[in-house]
Amino acid sequence: MDALHERIRALDDLHARRRARGGKKLFESVGEGKTVYWDDERACFFLRGKKNEGERILSKGEVLTDGMWGVEYRMDESVDYRFAKRFFVEQAKRALYDVLDEQVALTEAKSDVNKGSGKDAAYEAILRRQEHVEKDPNGILAERMTKSFLLKLSYDHDVPFDVEHADPEMDVEDKIDFILNIRGHNRGVDADVGVQFTTSTSEATIRNKKQQIDQVNKRLHVEKEASVQDVVLVVIPLHETGEIFDRWNESKKSGGPDALWSIETKRLIFESVLQKLEHLVPRSEISALWEAIETQLREQEAQEG
Repeated sequence: MDALHERIRALDDLHARRRARGGKKLFESVGEGKTVYWDDERACFFLRGKKNEGERILSKGEVLTDGMWGVEYRMDESVDYRFAKRFFVEQAKRALYDVLDEQVALTEAKSDVNKGSGKDAAYEAILRRQEHVEKDPNGILAERMTKSFLLKLSYDHDVPFDVEHADPEMDVEDKIDFILNIRGHNRGVDADVGVQFTTSTSEATIRNKKQQIDQVNKRLHVEKEASVQDVVLVVIPLHETGEIFDRWNESKKSGGPDALWSIETKRLIFESVLQKLEHLVPRSEISALWEAIETQLREQEAQEG
């Protein structure tokens, strides 16, 4: 929080000094990492590459989510104050969630209440996977890439959902990997839906997960202040996740490793998740949403060559 307050103060100072100069550029930025600029004429964010590398155009979602993958940015004075402030707030939230998740998992793993129940082992597994996410390509890595992709969609496209964080207790107790807040939009219904994500193709594993989620839903449906209204199981047999991450990790290009998924894979993920919510988002709307998203994704690919 101290770092956040310091960056907000630096941001305030930068914009105040620029206003005092009548808007004349100061050639300054705030933060750490690569510098993000804003181009009024093209209405886009961009990075200046090294010599002979040219520029890379960034979407709002890429700027806000790349920190999930350890890619940090500086905000140039050309970036709108409100967006720059939001960027630093999101950056702080990720750091706070990391600390909170570790503390919750550590506390619950050592709790006498959970000792020998199996939950203690589950919390210990969460601690280990946070440290070695890249070593579990068919599990937590694929889950994180999926969450990153859906987050970018919520920032860059007109989709009827936001993506929210699920802490270790939600993971262990309610089988929730992340939460989708479904906005009322034209349906007049708001709902928080927990998503349990798996890449497993094992019938036994899938059957066991469905049974667990059925039990969780029975409990949640009678709780007055449940964290979500429903939990759904999303099964997506993603392949080559580890290889994709390794390829991205060589350059750490903006957009995260999920940016390297094919359009077909992105469509599979989008439809697999949304089709579990057909009681909230009609199938016809899902198809229309994806057509608009795919058009923009292909335009972005064309711009990048």
